[in-house]
Amino acid sequence: MQGLKSFLNPTVWQTTTGESAVPSAQRAAPISAIRVRVADVRGPDPLSLTRIRVVAQRIHDQTGLLVDITAGSSPHPVLISLPKGHFGQPQLQLREGWSKKGVTVGFLRALDARTLACSPISSSVVFLGNGALAASALDATEIGTS
Repeated sequence: MQGLKSFLNPTVWQTTTGESAVPSAQRAAPISAIRVRVADVRGPDPLSLTRIRVVAQRIHDQTGLLVDITAGSSPHPVLISLPKGHFGQPQLQLREGWSKKGVTVGFLRALDARTLACSPISSSVVFLGNGALAASALDATEIGTS
């Protein structure tokens, strides 16, 4: 962190017009993201999700930082076009991995909701199917003995 100060020094890094090449917002908050791995998280089960939420809340409470939970994120490539730079850099296209957060968790919640909604229907179908199977087996026995 001490070495970072020289990279953010506005008098060291200047544009050709003498202005600072390091934006003031970047000097004030040079780190935009830190990844944290939470111990004993096994997947999107309730206990693991609770552990993640507790750690996120503690980070927020102790630092005042905004915490963005990315558990269950689904990375996909996005093509980025960067314009020509001020110091001779050519126009550039690059592919970055962007994440849609909470895909796994959202999918499992939807699946649980759907399973819950379908549970009475599937139970009824099994019950009726079982009854129909028993009735047809009984009829077959009667038909066979006549």
